[in-house]
Amino acid sequence: MFQYHDGRLYPDVTPRKLSFKIPDGYWFDTFPEGNSTNCIALMTKDQNVKVEVSVEMSRWKSTEEEARDEFEGAPQVAISGPDSISVGRFNGHSIYCFSESSQYVIILDIGECNLRGAFNLEDCFNRMEIVVTASYGSEDESMSMLKDAIHDHRFEELLESIKVE
Repeated sequence: MFQYHDGRLYPDVTPRKLSFKIPDGYWFDTFPEGNSTNCIALMTKDQNVKVEVSVEMSRWKSTEEEARDEFEGAPQVAISGPDSISVGRFNGHSIYCFSESSQYVIILDIGECNLRGAFNLEDCFNRMEIVVTASYGSEDESMSMLKDAIHDHRFEELLESIKVE
C-alpha cells in the first residue's frame, strides 16, 4: 500500500520518508499478480512493459547476492549482470534475464533509511526493488522492448525521483 502526498508515493513503512514520483504516461496495473504489500505495478503507455516498484525485506547480506538469486530456478536463456548501480544516494545491483519474458531488476540497499513495518516494528525494510518485465514476441523483440523501456526518459525520471526526506 502506498500513500499519495504532494505528487509523490510513500510506501506503508515508518518513518514515512522514502518516496518517488510516477512520471506521466504510465498506467496503474490494478490486478498485479503476487505482489507484496509495498509494491505498485505500472504499465508503459503501450501496456507491453510492466514496471514494479517495491520496498522489501532483505533475503541476503548483499544486493549482489539477491540479484543473483532473483532468477534462481528459472529457465534462463540469457543473463547479464549483476552489475553495480547507483540511483540517487542508494547503491545496489542490476541484472538482465530472459526466461518466459525479458526482465531487468534493480535491487537497492536502502538500509540507511531504517524503515520499519507500519504495524510490525520488527520488520526491517532495507531493499527497494524495481522490476521491469517485457512479455511480447520473440526473445529478441522482448529484450529490445525491455531495453527501450529502461532507456526511456519516463523510467529514468522515476529512478531520479527516488528520495529520502
